[in-house]
Amino acid sequence: MKNSFDDLPEQVSILLQEVRSIKELVLKTKETDDSPKVLNFDRTLVHIRGHGLFCSKSKLYKLCSDKTSGFPVHRAGRQLIFRSNEIDLWVESQIHSSEKSELNSIVKTSQRRSKIFKNKHYER
Repeated sequence: MKNSFDDLPEQVSILLQEVRSIKELVLKTKETDDSPKVLNFDRTLVHIRGHGLFCSKSKLYKLCSDKTSGFPVHRAGRQLIFRSNEIDLWVESQIHSSEKSELNSIVKTSQRRSKIFKNKHYER
């Protein structure tokens, strides 16, 4: 399709309509943008502490370097990059695992106490 100078106003109006529709799409995606937020090291530390878990800088570095910790970290060269939604899931799993370990500790302590009580009771 060859465009002539006479078709120029019509072509410009078509382009303007397309630009408007693209602009509307961009604005809609900005409003519903659920993409994960990227955090640097210091922001991640604040994010974790905001959930109520105390974490020092050295502890966070250890978690990042330990492949078996399951800590969600990404590397871009030498820079550590974190995604807030992955950090949220990790923190939640840590809270649940600590609750389970505390419950197991309470159960084991009560079992030991009941054994001690039974032994003392039979000795009398």
